[in-house]
Amino acid sequence: VFGELIEGQSVLNELEAEGTPSGKTTGKVTVRDCNQVGRDLKGPAASHESAPAKRMGDCAEGEMRVMHILRKHKECRKPSSAREKVITCTVAEATRHLQVLRESLVQGGLDFDRLMGVFGEAAKKHSDCGSAKKSGDLGCFTRGRMQKPFEDAAFALAVGEMSTAIETESGIHLIFRVQ
Repeated sequence: VFGELIEGQSVLNELEAEGTPSGKTTGKVTVRDCNQVGRDLKGPAASHESAPAKRMGDCAEGEMRVMHILRKHKECRKPSSAREKVITCTVAEATRHLQVLRESLVQGGLDFDRLMGVFGEAAKKHSDCGSAKKSGDLGCFTRGRMQKPFEDAAFALAVGEMSTAIETESGIHLIFRVQ
């Protein structure tokens, strides 16, 4: 931690007393409200009037949420990924890979929730984007946040629809609109 502790040293001391050098805790400390610290505090937890944090499905008006699978190729902007250190496939090979993958995803006749799960698993396995760790979920976004071809394709989809292969500077994408 960087900076200066202005107040609350007693809270910090009590929290540190429950830790060990290995990082394991030895007990539980409850912090209820401004400097009320203890193991067995009674009474209700502190409350406040702020809005809850925005979650992955709480898109506002004008926003949308998609999952995607990115296949990079040797001519894309950054031809490397966690999945493959040096990308050597061509644009045509990346496009064909996603076309075949799309066919296998849509032919199953899955309902929306199951298709979302299957698409997410496919993203983890096949995507060259960092979002693969989150099942290809890009969260909520508005126009102007994505590369133009991706944005145009995403906003043209209805919820539950999947795009064909879409080319951007980053590679070839398969987009599934979830909200």
